[in-house]
Amino acid sequence: MNVRRADFVNNVGPNTVESVFRELAKSARSLRTVVAFATKAGVDAVMPYIRQIAERGHASITVGLYQGVTEPAALRALAKARKEMSGRLTVSIANSPNLHRKVYVFNLPRQTALLVGSSNLSAEGLCSEGECNVLFRLPGSPDLRTYVPELAEGTKAAQPLTPDLISKYELSRHSPQPAVQSGTIRRLLKSPSVPLKKPSKQPQQISWFRMGLVGEVK
Repeated sequence: MNVRRADFVNNVGPNTVESVFRELAKSARSLRTVVAFATKAGVDAVMPYIRQIAERGHASITVGLYQGVTEPAALRALAKARKEMSGRLTVSIANSPNLHRKVYVFNLPRQTALLVGSSNLSAEGLCSEGECNVLFRLPGSPDLRTYVPELAEGTKAAQPLTPDLISKYELSRHSPQPAVQSGTIRRLLKSPSVPLKKPSKQPQQISWFRMGLVGEVK
């Protein structure tokens, strides 16, 4: 595959994934996205750019449910946007339970911009440090479906997002899972606190509790 240019996008300073969206949305005719995780904050941050691209052509987003990280609120926001765009936005769920890809394909005049790396569709993935992505400029419109089957519409690799699927996913996601807050991890590693440029993801609704009992039993 021919590559005209390759640039690193590491979310340091102005060199962020969000800035890539903002710049490429000015001329992109279509966008195809496949991500492992999506949060409501991430969807809200890029939706203005997705609408801008969809006005010229079409946008498609495939989201994974790997490890239950994707937020139901993010899926509902995508479903709402799909309805509002009247066919110019397609939203799908990856059938692979272990999908971990992060691929963004912008179809531009006479070339394709391909962003691949570690950034998911989340506030952290779009703007915070710790990410590493490469933005490739490819001539023409190469067929990338061989490498990323979820990029093809109507493929068996993904299924349409439905309200029923969102509801079932949300119910199955409520069981407690091991987790450590990012602030705690920073303290353990003695890392400086770096504020996000975008709001962090909303806390999950807690559906369980733990109680300690002290006493005697005969």
